[in-house]
Amino acid sequence: MVYGGKEPEEAIVRGPDATRQERRARRKAANAAATSAMPTRPTNNKSIGTLNFENTKNNYSVDAMPIGDPKTEMADFLTEQHERFVTDFSDYESALVDARNDTSIIDAVPETVANQTQIAEGTAERNRQRYGYQQTGAERTEDERTMQRQTSLNLAGGTNNARLAQRDANQQLVGSLFNIGQGVYNSATSGLLNSSQMQAQRNMAFSNAKTAHKQQSIGFVSKLGSALASFL
Repeated sequence: MVYGGKEPEEAIVRGPDATRQERRARRKAANAAATSAMPTRPTNNKSIGTLNFENTKNNYSVDAMPIGDPKTEMADFLTEQHERFVTDFSDYESALVDARNDTSIIDAVPETVANQTQIAEGTAERNRQRYGYQQTGAERTEDERTMQRQTSLNLAGGTNNARLAQRDANQQLVGSLFNIGQGVYNSATSGLLNSSQMQAQRNMAFSNAKTAHKQQSIGFVSKLGSALASFL
């Protein structure tokens, strides 16, 4: 059965002639076209606060999974949403869980301190050259000791501050993950509760319908018996 008033090759096939695979294939092709137009995610970014992960489930599909009643659009929609979640978000979710023990802030401290020390040494050397100052051996030795002490102090202080910042960031991430998990649990529990309530309502409606049918049958038989008795 063809609808839409289009050419045969562009017509949309629906109704009993359509299959779930055909409808999902059209939707997946549209999603793939939209995804290809989006900018790619960099995988070699090692800056602080970023997650590096590979998308390993591009070809995920649940076509082989048993579906209770795949004839409705709702079943197809929910299936596609599941596939989209696994394809686009599951790897990010796993990387986010692994990031709860992240140490990138602490690991960046030595390199940052070394860069700042090099900048300070270069600034002092340029100032001496600008004013034509020549250091003695004793002054040069003392400057080196002073620079070493400052480097050690900066490294120790920076590491301590980085540990505190890293701990706060990781704790906030764990708290966010707990909130997400609690939200998923509440949503799933609410769905199961609604399903059980609707099933109970269906059972009650079925029981009431059986009772009403039985009463109607008894009433009909009684009336029929009365009518027959009146002719005798």
